Amino acid sequence: MSSLPVSLGVDPGRPCKLIQLSDLHLPALRQQQYCERDVEQQLLSVLAHIEQHHPDLDGLLLSGDLVHQGHSAAYRRLDGYLSRFDKPWYWIAGNHDSHTAMRRIRPDQPVSLCCNGWRILLLDSTSAADGLGSGSLPDSELQRLQDQLQSAQEAGEALVLVLHHHPVPVQSRWQDQIMLGNAERLWQLLDRYRVPITLLFGHVHQVWEMNREHVRLLSCPSTAVQYVRGQMGLQIETEGDAALPGYRWLILEPAAALDQTNLNKCWPRSAVERVRLD
Repeated sequence: MSSLPVSLGVDPGRPCKLIQLSDLHLPALRQQQYCERDVEQQLLSVLAHIEQHHPDLDGLLLSGDLVHQGHSAAYRRLDGYLSRFDKPWYWIAGNHDSHTAMRRIRPDQPVSLCCNGWRILLLDSTSAADGLGSGSLPDSELQRLQDQLQSAQEAGEALVLVLHHHPVPVQSRWQDQIMLGNAERLWQLLDRYRVPITLLFGHVHQVWEMNREHVRLLSCPSTAVQYVRGQMGLQIETEGDAALPGYRWLILEPAAALDQTNLNKCWPRSAVERVRLD
């Protein structure tokens, strides 16, 4: 993966629209199901919804658990779906993914993007995995983040961070046991810099929107299945909008429009879309 920032190519002065997809859990074979759902067809429905409703899209960010057990064939199918979509896209691994298989398909994927005064960092939170679903940011990722925080603070720029594991509790005992393993170290680092930060995460199969000082935390629904909130163990949503697959969109205003005297105004506009299946 390239460490040099890659420009999203958005015209100066124009907002940048990004879409987050997460927790696809594609099976090894196309005809297989995940949790008794045809999650691959659901993903295709989500992509069709994005094409129809977001023609002004500038890029997609995929925040992990792309394939349920890291099978190469599923990554190849996903690459085909996204390549036909004709938009730049970037992925990170989740605890169910295979770095090796992902790198075979995209060996030179960037881990740092830029767009009109915004820095977008793709972070790998799968280090020190416990085998149950938790993971951590390795020292190399924390150092890379610190370097970008320092540069963003000096340049007066805003940051978007993308990682898989949730760095704050979400009020479900079983999920909070497999959150970001070194979340305390992450927060100690973020709290040292006065930089407006939007932190996107997956893993929870739920929609969360939270604030912590200068950090806005956002998750998005899975394209596969959603988990019921506030549970001791895993339960899948089966009724209503909360059970529908979906995605999150964000609009990054040009840096000239950001109010650096009020960091909260430097967060993107964002919303979640749910997709009804035929």
